[in-house]
Amino acid sequence: MGAIDDVVNALDEDEIEKVRRIVIEATEARRPQEKSKLEYRLDGLSSWMMSHGTAGFVISLLMAFIAGYTQSRPLGRSAMVLALLVQVFGLGLLFVPIIGGAVFFWQLRKSPYKPFYSLVKSSAEMDVLFVNRLCQCDKRAIQYVLAYYKYERNGLEKRSSLFCGSVERIGLLPAIAALIVLMSSLAKISEVATWAVMLGPLIFIFYLMNIGIFQMTQRMDRVIAMLEYCIQSRK
Repeated sequence: MGAIDDVVNALDEDEIEKVRRIVIEATEARRPQEKSKLEYRLDGLSSWMMSHGTAGFVISLLMAFIAGYTQSRPLGRSAMVLALLVQVFGLGLLFVPIIGGAVFFWQLRKSPYKPFYSLVKSSAEMDVLFVNRLCQCDKRAIQYVLAYYKYERNGLEKRSSLFCGSVERIGLLPAIAALIVLMSSLAKISEVATWAVMLGPLIFIFYLMNIGIFQMTQRMDRVIAMLEYCIQSRK
C-alpha cells in the first residue's frame, strides 16, 4: 500500500490539468482542408447562389404579401418571376455538388492515394504543435489522462450502439434499407401500423446520432494515437 500511495502522490494535479487542456484543444481542433482552385471557385459559387437565393426568396415573399394586400397584378407577376429565379438558383445548388464530385473522382482516378496522403499531411501538421506541448509535460500525467480518455471514448461508443447497433459495422445504406423493409412490413399489420409509422423516423434519428458520434470517436482515435506517440517517444 505504501508503494501505491507514493505513486499516486507523485502525480501532479497541475500537470494532469495541463495535459487535459491540451487534449481538449487537440480534440476540438479542425483539420485544415487542402482544396484546388476549382474547388474554391465552386465553394464561392455555392455561397453566392445560396445568399442571393435566400435574399430573393425573402423579397419574393414580401412582394407577394404586398401584392395580395394591394391587389397589384404587376407586383404579383414580379414576385412570381423572382420566385422562378430563386428556383433556378436552387437547381444550380444541386449541380454544384455533382460537379465537385465529378472533379474529385477525376482526381482520384489520376492519383488514387492523393486524398489519403493529404489527410496524413494535414493531421501531422496540425498535431505537431500539440505534440511539442505534450512533450514538455510529465509522462505519468499523460499516461493517466490517456487511460481515462480511452475509457470514456469506449463508453461513448458502447452507449451509442445500445439504441440501434453499430452503424459503422453494418453500414448506413444497409441499415436504411433494413429500416425501410421493417417499416413496410409493420405497416401491413393493422395492430402495429400506427406506432410503426412513428418508430421509423425515431430509429432514423438514432442512425444520424450514431453518425455524429462516429465522427467524434474518429477525432478521439487521432488524439489517442498522438498521446501514445508522446509516451512511446519518451521511453
